[in-house]
Amino acid sequence: MTLTDISATLTAKQPLTATVSQFTFSATDGSPILFLSGQYIMLVKPADSGDSQPTLRAYSIASPPQNTHAIDIIANHVPEGHFTPW
Repeated sequence: MTLTDISATLTAKQPLTATVSQFTFSATDGSPILFLSGQYIMLVKPADSGDSQPTLRAYSIASPPQNTHAIDIIANHVPEGHFTPW
C-alpha cells in the first residue's frame, strides 16, 4: 500500500476508562479508507498561534481492515498533550 493523505472528520468518541478513549474518524469526502492489519496513521495538528510547526502523532489503527468506512484509534489522555486534552 502507498502513503495516502486523507482529510478525516472525528465522527465518534467513546470513553473506555477515565483516561482512555476510542476515537472514530471517517474520510471527509466519504471515500473508503483502505488499510492492512498492523498499520498506523499519522494525525496532523496544524500549526497555530502557540506552535510554529504542525504537530504529528502516530496511532495504531484499532479497527479491522474490513471496516472501510471509518478507522478507530485508542488514545490515552495526556493532560498537557497537544492532541489529547479532551
